[in-house]
Amino acid sequence: MQRLTAIYIGLFGVFVSVRLLYSPINEFIAWQGWMSQPLVRIGWTIFIFSLLYHGWVGLRSVFMDYAKPLWVRFLIGTVSTLVFLAMSIWTIIIIFKIT
Repeated sequence: MQRLTAIYIGLFGVFVSVRLLYSPINEFIAWQGWMSQPLVRIGWTIFIFSLLYHGWVGLRSVFMDYAKPLWVRFLIGTVSTLVFLAMSIWTIIIIFKIT
């Protein structure tokens, strides 16, 4: 999954960069119009969740390697999971409230 999310993040980043390079969005209304398209909204949602999942797996690997006491590993893992969960909920609220 780590590699799959990395591929999606990279490809979507290139897509958005090319899209905004060739057709810049200069006004908030235009941005709302672009973000209200279902495929764009789905693409951004997958991108954000891929980014969060990718980051969580990476941090979890670092914690597993360097946090030796089990209670420290558990505490850091729990806090990071809650933070990533909060960011996921925040993402849903932001993306689906744009209209």
